Amino acid sequence: MAIKRLVFAARVFALAACLANPVVHAASTLGLEDKGVVIDNGAGNKLTFTWPVLVNTAKAKAEIAEKTVTGKTAVLKYEGGGRLDLSLAEGKIILRLSDLPEGVASIHTILFIGIEYAAGGKWRANGADGNFPAEKAAQVTVHSSHSTPVVLTNPAGVDTVIGLPPPMYEQLQDLREWNIEGFKWQFWTTLTPGTLTYVITVGDTAPVAAKPATQEIRIQPEPAS
Repeated sequence: MAIKRLVFAARVFALAACLANPVVHAASTLGLEDKGVVIDNGAGNKLTFTWPVLVNTAKAKAEIAEKTVTGKTAVLKYEGGGRLDLSLAEGKIILRLSDLPEGVASIHTILFIGIEYAAGGKWRANGADGNFPAEKAAQVTVHSSHSTPVVLTNPAGVDTVIGLPPPMYEQLQDLREWNIEGFKWQFWTTLTPGTLTYVITVGDTAPVAAKPATQEIRIQPEPAS
């Protein structure tokens, strides 16, 4: 009952915000917090990318053994070897891999999405689309595919678009299956031989007329230097 009241209240708040400000846009910001990279879309929502972890060919994760965060940079060192230098620039999240042990095949990241998206938020990916479920989904996996971009639309109509280079796999899950209020979108990016630097670009496009604002995130490989 409490969750239903929360969802109803959030839906009413989102509708009121849209009616009062039909064309509202604020630049998104990037920041580093304890759990990872936080994207503030400027519309009252924060999306959190967890710190990347390494996955080997046997699909076993190398967890983070040591993490050092200084301002807009972070150094991650992994169990069994491997290092990732993460830095934030204007509109960019830069990932630089080094000292990788044998068998590392992919980078795994998770985007955590707040329960407020259950109050009228929508998603689109690989030709499929749907609403973020207001109640716990019948199936824990709401969507999965081997393609991006994926689009998150918050209840106020602001889009966040996420793209990763192929080959990759993505999966949207309802965390209420585990009594956690929210959703997670998981991404596994297969490493490209000879590529050690990957850049997530974060951009904002102001809305035209009554169209929603669009925030675009693309992950693009850069050749190893």
